[in-house]
Amino acid sequence: MIGQNSEPKAPPLLRKDGAPGKGARMPPISAVLLLTAAVTSAVLATLVFYIMIGKVNEKLPEDQKIPYFLSLSYPYFRKPTVVRREYKRFYPSGQLHVVRIVLEVIALGLAVAAAKQFSYWWR
Repeated sequence: MIGQNSEPKAPPLLRKDGAPGKGARMPPISAVLLLTAAVTSAVLATLVFYIMIGKVNEKLPEDQKIPYFLSLSYPYFRKPTVVRREYKRFYPSGQLHVVRIVLEVIALGLAVAAAKQFSYWWR
């Protein structure tokens, strides 16, 4: 017939009452949990980094303190290197830099696993 599509119409994603319809696909709970764990690990790594900055700043003179947030004197790409070097100098047996790196690697691995789960769901 003229004006009609030969392709079947997809079911609506939401019903009139707002509940998911037959066409709605929810992401797998494993993907959501992996993504949540990745974000949590990244936030913990950031908190450990700020603790390292605080410990280093305790030992530095006032004019050499490292700012916690963005600064022109410490660009973002250089800041982790300076903090790690100073932390190792002041705390040779300290392990916070290792904890931070482990948390960052865990966050990256979990994010990749979550992306893989979401890619299967997205198809």
